[in-house]
Amino acid sequence: MPPIAAARDLGNLSRLHKVAIGHNRSFDIPARIVDNPVKTFICDGKQPMEPCEIQFTVNSLCHWAGMGDYVLFPPDRSYEMTLRYEGEPPHGDSYHVVDIAGRRFPGYAWGCMFAMSECSNFIAFSWMEKKFERLTTVIDVRHSRYLVLPRYIYHPHIEWPSVLDATNDRERYAFDGTEAWGIF
Repeated sequence: MPPIAAARDLGNLSRLHKVAIGHNRSFDIPARIVDNPVKTFICDGKQPMEPCEIQFTVNSLCHWAGMGDYVLFPPDRSYEMTLRYEGEPPHGDSYHVVDIAGRRFPGYAWGCMFAMSECSNFIAFSWMEKKFERLTTVIDVRHSRYLVLPRYIYHPHIEWPSVLDATNDRERYAFDGTEAWGIF
């Protein structure tokens, strides 16, 4: 295995990234091995990190991603969403430049929970149009459009035509067809 982050685990990566990926995407620390029940990850502390890949499946539609670069794949693998680490506000989560199916998405994604729909058509995540607001956006990938929800949902879960808060059953947004979507 090369001496870079061989992060190809398709499961929960949050513990790994908090340990192995730093603000500058490369470290000056001794080599270490971080054990994961699925894979072993190596970081030599000298070379830049490769983007970590996360595969969403119909059985695993929500994942945490932050503090590094990522490539997210929907259940049907028909496109990819790339997150490139951009920075952090003081005392805050990371924020990332977003590309979806090769197209630049406006604003920034916060490093946090990302949700995809079973059909792979929709993505929901924490978003900011300008620094440093925190909103929730839902993207319709097939039509290159997005909608900013009227209230923030930290842990979105998509059950189309609704977006739920996975931590609070009462928080939800139901689409009714009258929404004014933005285009990207």
